[in-house]
Amino acid sequence: EDFVELKVRFEHLPESQAVYIRDVRSDHLGKFICIEGLIRQASDVRPEILEATFDCPNCGNLIIIPQTGPHLREPTKCICGRKGKFRMTDKKLTDMQKLEVEELPDNLMGGEQAKRLRVFIRDDLVDPSMGHKVIPGTEVFINGTLGEVTVTSSHGQPTRRLDIFLDANFIDPKITQFEDIEVTTEDEEEIRRLA
Repeated sequence: EDFVELKVRFEHLPESQAVYIRDVRSDHLGKFICIEGLIRQASDVRPEILEATFDCPNCGNLIIIPQTGPHLREPTKCICGRKGKFRMTDKKLTDMQKLEVEELPDNLMGGEQAKRLRVFIRDDLVDPSMGHKVIPGTEVFINGTLGEVTVTSSHGQPTRRLDIFLDANFIDPKITQFEDIEVTTEDEEEIRRLA
């Protein structure tokens, strides 16, 4: 039986969920919050692996591993007992884009430095029709879940320090975008007359 995969988006969160970028703390990890900011940078859209299927060379068993975090997760063991050296045979992909969102100048006091937060958008949020919402310079409200990633040392060893990012669920530009309008010959003549 065919099924349709729905993408659920949440907008208009209560004020209790709004957090200034500078006030984001470890207490917010794993929580659904709303931030307000200015998009400073937007990366190119790139594919990202959501789910990887691995094949066991011993028994032919297929092992599906959902992919979370920044590194590719591989199976550690098969039901037949084999450990390591599995071959990826298939992968489920999505589109992903990284944004750098900065605090709004209006929210800064005196000579304070604006804080930034990395935001990841995926799936339909990177659809070409959504492109106008993520142009650098756009002021936005972004709803999403605060995530964490372990920071590694220069030798590649995991440290105790965590970096944070927002996994976006919804983006709403603060200023409504103007739609293309058609100016008729009569409209043009009236504009020239009024000028």
